[in-house]
Amino acid sequence: MPLTHHRTNLVVMHWTANVTLALGKSPIMTPEPEEFPNITLGQARW
Repeated sequence: MPLTHHRTNLVVMHWTANVTLALGKSPIMTPEPEEFPNITLGQARW
């Protein structure tokens, strides 16, 4: 599954993740702006 990075808010995060999964992709997101560079650069720890 392709990994898809989303920048969204907490209100729609769950809905966005479910739609992404329904499209056959793997969502990754965080509400913390400090974590954006790590996710964008592919350095996220699972």
